[in-house]
Amino acid sequence: MAKEKAPYLPLARQWRPQQFSDVLGQEKIITTLVNALKQNRLSHAYLFTGPRGIGKTTLARILAKAANCLKTADPTPTPCDTCASCVEIAAGSGLDVLEIDGASNTSVDDIRELRENARYTPSRSRFKIYIIDEVHMLSGNAFNALLKTLEEPPPRVKFIFATTEPQKLPLTIISRCQRFDLRRIPRPLILERLKEIAQKEGVQCDDDALLAVAASADGSVRDAVSVFDQLLVYCDRKVRLKDVLDLLGLVPSEALNECARSIAAGDGVALLDLVNRVFNQGWGVQQFISSLIGHFRDLLVVSLSERAEETTDLASDALTAARKLAPSFTRAQYAFILDELIALERTIKYTISERVALEMALLKLARSRERVAIEDLVKKCEELEGAFSSGCPEPVPAAENGTPPPAPPAPDDGPPAADLERAKHIWPDFLETLGRERPLLKTYLHEGRLQEFKDGVLTVCFDQEYSFQRDSLESPAKVSYLENLLKNKLGVPVKLKFVVASGAGSGSCPRSPEDAPSPQAKRKIVKQNPVVKAAIEMFDATVVDIKE
Repeated sequence: MAKEKAPYLPLARQWRPQQFSDVLGQEKIITTLVNALKQNRLSHAYLFTGPRGIGKTTLARILAKAANCLKTADPTPTPCDTCASCVEIAAGSGLDVLEIDGASNTSVDDIRELRENARYTPSRSRFKIYIIDEVHMLSGNAFNALLKTLEEPPPRVKFIFATTEPQKLPLTIISRCQRFDLRRIPRPLILERLKEIAQKEGVQCDDDALLAVAASADGSVRDAVSVFDQLLVYCDRKVRLKDVLDLLGLVPSEALNECARSIAAGDGVALLDLVNRVFNQGWGVQQFISSLIGHFRDLLVVSLSERAEETTDLASDALTAARKLAPSFTRAQYAFILDELIALERTIKYTISERVALEMALLKLARSRERVAIEDLVKKCEELEGAFSSGCPEPVPAAENGTPPPAPPAPDDGPPAADLERAKHIWPDFLETLGRERPLLKTYLHEGRLQEFKDGVLTVCFDQEYSFQRDSLESPAKVSYLENLLKNKLGVPVKLKFVVASGAGSGSCPRSPEDAPSPQAKRKIVKQNPVVKAAIEMFDATVVDIKE
């Protein structure tokens, strides 16, 4: 009779670590546990937390073997793996090491039975060890029943708890354990382990294929090895990147690059074609959005760092393509795109039509190049404000026939009245030039009247009802601008002085109501100003009102 073949043992179990040195990515935790074993200072309760597939239960088994190895007189950091205790623990059949599934043993009666058994001494080992996986699944009453044992444990009993959701544990339980938070395994370590397995199994693998497997595992060595085991069956021991993408339903990097280029170019038609391919290829909307988020994250990192190979998991060809594509977006666009994609990933599951939601989201992203970041708007507003407050006056315009306007009378050393008359002569031309460049200043200044020109100081008087206009002209920047413009008109330095008459209608500042510009004239003057034109064009604005 032919000898029956032993059942196939999955790679995840074949490559399950048996020694502390085999565990990946948990160096600090391993150091603490090894030192505790060397010093014979084992705690009565340990709590291992972290995501799935990173070694919580594996560490619990290794710690149990190290505490109960029969080849040494005391606990050892290097269990022999050959004595009866080590073999039984590795097989999950130890009499003194009991593994309990917290999800299926949640009642208070289960914990009471555990407490009763804990009173008895180990059958042949140093310690009776209880490993409770997914301990957060225990009921409230079960935790209360367990608490008394944790407070006063029997001398030969140890508890090792494992959970993916430590926040669900009562604080009274956590406070009585030594807690270790296991981290996700870095992709380079997972990739190294996959290469080691492929070499031992005699499998040909592309580096890009193994990198894709490592990336899909999201920090879980067990998941990565399980996927690799599945690939060996699917690919007949020759693994290529296309096989990994087909088996896992992953989105090719070429499609992600095409999507990013279409968004950068604002090509809505190409994006709609891409959505059609997403559904025809069966990639899955959730998978596509998740892949797109990761892709734009990598592009952002590449755009910010010259050492992107250390902070991304891109292969060399993909990294070269990313460096070419990354400058297509600004930092503000990256922030907007990632925010929109993350929001879409969160809400897409609740939509009636995933296809329409994805299409509308991508078309919205395609318009991201038209968006202006708030900091850019602030900067432009500051530039406009600076143009209003400190702009340079325009040169004196030529007359319609191309000849310059007649020059004003030359300055002389005559009485102040002569200087005042000359100032009045150029004043209309001064106001006209001012209106083209600074219409609001012209509106303010129009309410004043020239009163005196003495010792190079031109006094402009305002009635009390126009004190606001006078105050609005008092800033140093505005005064400096007006004085420079007057200097160009008069040919001599001028200092301006703004005063308010002692009483409205006192006669000290005579004015004619018909001299004031009409609202229509003011609106025309303002809208013709080049700075105002730039603001209207920039913000797609409309002049609604002009304040005095």
